[in-house]
Amino acid sequence: MASELQRYIQSQRQFFQNASHELKTPLMTIQGYAEGIRDGIFADKESERGLEVMVDEVARLKKIINEMILLAKLDSEEDIYKKELIKVSELITLTVDRALPLANEKKVLLQHELKTDATIYADREKLLRAMMNIVTNGIRHAHSCVSIKVTHTVEHIQITIEDDGDGITEELMPQLFQRFIKGDGGETGLGLAISRAIVERSKGTITVGQSDLGGAKFTIKLHL
Repeated sequence: MASELQRYIQSQRQFFQNASHELKTPLMTIQGYAEGIRDGIFADKESERGLEVMVDEVARLKKIINEMILLAKLDSEEDIYKKELIKVSELITLTVDRALPLANEKKVLLQHELKTDATIYADREKLLRAMMNIVTNGIRHAHSCVSIKVTHTVEHIQITIEDDGDGITEELMPQLFQRFIKGDGGETGLGLAISRAIVERSKGTITVGQSDLGGAKFTIKLHL
């Protein structure tokens, strides 16, 4: 028990250190441009560009803070997770429909294969968010395609999401679901941590490995 407590304290300390770093960077950028514009260092086009950067950094700050709040709620609030009976086919359709614009923009083929008409008891919007985090991550890293496959056994639903990108390094893989751990091209470093928290609240598991396509392979198992 003492060992578990120590690990928890260490993980919380690491979380706050990482959070302060992630928040400090955009704040410093905003402060620098704001002071520069106030003091007349930036003018005309430089001032306009500075305002654009500030708006972008405020949006990034807002996203980081919202994701931190969601993670905290998933950890501590029981009533945030509202379960209902949902069709797996509907979950996949919603995921594909929402991810398709990004796939088209990146010129990535988004394909899916569904071998079940099963239903699960979960929070529809939360689970959709977990799926979107993983699928859009795959699209950003893919060279040409992302594949979603769903299979059904007596005990669980298995959802596999693979891409044909460069994959994940062996060093990064064990840390990938930790908070503020970002791979190349990562955004806030919280998306996959949120996905894991949601899947675990859904009484499931999520793992990552190397895909035969060449990129990453995420496997979600939701117990029936």
